[in-house]
Formats: sequence, structure tokens, C-alpha cells
Amino acid sequence: MTNSGYWIERKSARGYPYRVWRCKRVPKIDQQFLDCSIYLYESKEAAKAGQKFGGSGCLVCVGSQPIWDSVKRVALSFPPHVYAVSNAHVARQYPIIRLNTVAGDTDILEPDRNQWIQHPDGDDLMVAPLDLPPHKYGYAAISSESFVCRDDTVTSVGAGDDTFMVGRFINHAGTQRNTPSLRFGSIAMLPFEKVKLGNHMQEAFLVEMRSISGFSGSPVFVYRPTAAEIEIPPNDYDSAGVPITRFALTVEDLMGEIEFLGIDCGHVPKFERVVNGAGTPHPQGWRIDTNTGMAVVIPAWRLMDLLNTPRLVMQRKEKDEQHKREQEQEETISLDVEKPEAFTKESYQDALRRASRKVSESQSKDSDK
Repeated sequence: MTNSGYWIERKSARGYPYRVWRCKRVPKIDQQFLDCSIYLYESKEAAKAGQKFGGSGCLVCVGSQPIWDSVKRVALSFPPHVYAVSNAHVARQYPIIRLNTVAGDTDILEPDRNQWIQHPDGDDLMVAPLDLPPHKYGYAAISSESFVCRDDTVTSVGAGDDTFMVGRFINHAGTQRNTPSLRFGSIAMLPFEKVKLGNHMQEAFLVEMRSISGFSGSPVFVYRPTAAEIEIPPNDYDSAGVPITRFALTVEDLMGEIEFLGIDCGHVPKFERVVNGAGTPHPQGWRIDTNTGMAVVIPAWRLMDLLNTPRLVMQRKEKDEQHKREQEQEETISLDVEKPEAFTKESYQDALRRASRKVSESQSKDSDK
């Protein structure tokens, strides 16, 4: 694991210096990663009640990078092309979306089941194009610019890298407001061997991160820190009298990059035999499904393939053209509005002559009476 920890200088009770190894940890997760999460339900009524049945999802955007205020923890700009993302096995049964509003409560979106679009190759992925009004919803969509690419598995992303998942813990998911939970782990296997999901062979990462019911459709991120060495003032000398300089790493000095690894779609099961207290197997050969702790994560580039299908590319193009027409129409309307003429010396003298003419004509009429 890259930069897996650092040494901490300590002193014993007698004042002798020694060092303790502390494992590195993933830093505090920014609110924007939590605000990409959405909850999925079977119906509007189930979403209002916050029922346990359902799954997770997230919002992603294509074509622009949203602007995020890390101090106020709100989005300052909203991308034009936003998509709800989840697993196909989730969205088919639970198509209703619940997301947070800026007012502090939730709202419900009701796309039809046929408005969810599945991956053309049969991957367990579905997306639904959304056009969300700005400054109404408290969300931060995952930019396509942060997606892990297939080439990254050769150059940067590898086994042992730290990961975290944002999703719906159905036992405590939040009734009045979506309150997603985090689960942490590390990449256990790169997607060189496909995983069998039903009748489909799925390209996927294996991540040692316990995925349970309700987390299907959750976004998974990979965190790769870089270690910054800091020099500790010398407090010891060698036999030649030369000061010994030490280096250490602290949590505050761990910097890194967070990228979107993919979408969680379940876990690798293990079937254990049912036995009695003496270890004797059940006479009918009963087995029970247990969780191995290995989550199956569909790579981000598979989602990018879905977002770049002709149907969705055309949808973004039509929306851009419509937006351009609306802007041009607004500019035309503003040009049609009558604007005051510029005030010049000539216009002042002309106005003065017209005023003098009207005064003289009025005086002439009065003298005729």
C-alpha cells in the first residue's frame, strides 16, 4: 500500500527517544462527496415514508465541472448535463428518486421506468437524464472528469489503494432527510477477470469493503495520498558529533487525489452449510448465503461508455442547442427594448429650439384671444 503510514517521535519515562508507527488513514471526507448520493424507492409514498426497501444511487455530470464552495459546503454552479445513476437491478424495481433540497428537507422525482436507460452491453448500470432547477436541490454531481480510466489501472490505480463508498444504510438512512453513510475499504483485485452476475460476465473491481442490502448503486471512490516529508529539528548526535536529522509524516501532511472508481453492485457470496451445535450438517443439505466482504464495483469507464452512447450524446446536443436558442431569444428581446438616446450638445440645442418654438406659439395664441 502506497505511503501506508508514518513514524511518530516519542520519549520514554526515562527520556529516551523512540518512535511509534502509525498507519495512515483516509482524511475527512468533504460534504460534496456525500451530496452526490440519492435514494431510490418503489413509489412516491414509499419515498415520503422513508421505507427500508430500495437502493442507492448518485448524480453524475458530463461536460462541465461544478463549482463547489468548500467553506459554505454548497454548490455555486450547477452543470447542464446531470444523470441519476444506479444499478439496473435497482432502478427497474425502485425508479423513484429522493434527494435533498437546499431548504433542509427532501423532494421526490418520479421518472418512469422506461426513462431509465441501461448499458447496451448488459452491464448492471442504468442512468436517467435529469434537468434540475438551480439553487433548489442540495447536490454536488460527480464530474466525468474525475472518472478513473482503464489506463489508470496500469499507471496509478492498484491493489491496496484506499476506497470509500457513499450510500444508503437502510437501518438508519434518515427519514426527513437523506443522510448517507460511508464505508471504507481497499482495492483487492483489479478488473482483469470478469465476475459472473447472473448470466452476465461483468467487468469489475473487487473491493474489500462490506456491501450490504441498500448499498447497491452507491458510488465508490479511490483515494491515493502523497506523503509530504517534514524535517524534525535534530535532538541527537552521532559518534562524530554530527546532528542526526529525522523525518516524519503527519496526517495533516497527507495530501492526495480522490477519483470516482465505479458503482457498487453487490458482493461476492459464500454459501455455508447449516450445521447443528455438534457440527453435523443439516440432513437436507441446507446452505446459507454469507457475505465475504468483497464488494463488486463496476468500473467508472463502463459508466462512461453508457453516457457516450449515441442516444445520450444526442440528448446532450439537443439540450445545448435549446439552451443556445433561449439565450439568443433573450438577447433579441433585450435589443428590442427602446433605449434612451445619448445626451449630446446637438441634442440639447435641438430640444431647446423645440421648446422655444412651443412657447412662442402659445404666446401668439394668447394674444389673439
